[in-house]
Amino acid sequence: MGFYNNDDSSLSNETTEEVKPKITKKKKEEVKKITKDSTNNIVEQIKDLKILLDDGIITKEEFEKAKKKLLN
Repeated sequence: MGFYNNDDSSLSNETTEEVKPKITKKKKEEVKKITKDSTNNIVEQIKDLKILLDDGIITKEEFEKAKKKLLN
């Protein structure tokens, strides 16, 4: 395995290259899902805040403050 002199000749480049893209693609899909879920979550929270504003439960200032906090 080349622990002593960093000789990794026992690993073929073909195997390394085959595994690497699969891991990268999987990670990209996970990041996209998390980003999409986060975006949807923020949108839902803003919609909920808007309902509270429309119902008179929170003020316009409270709505703007909470929305700004969500978007930052």
